Amino acid sequence: MELEFTTYVYIDIDYIIECNNIDRDTSTEDIFNAVRYYVDGLDDCDYCLIGDEEKKKIAESIKEKVGAQMSLFD
Repeated sequence: MELEFTTYVYIDIDYIIECNNIDRDTSTEDIFNAVRYYVDGLDDCDYCLIGDEEKKKIAESIKEKVGAQMSLFD
């Protein structure tokens, strides 16, 4: 038997950015660690849905957002 379902988990990337003082100079590793710590704090039902691939997508979204914000001031 196969089950397929779609669900959404809200990830507050602004919160991750602010709590970890992430800016365009923050290393990819530090961003990934911030995402990992955020995900570790989620409820079990949400945490189990997020693997390394999803964490990488979240980290990439953070890098894009920080880069876009900083370019406004350049």
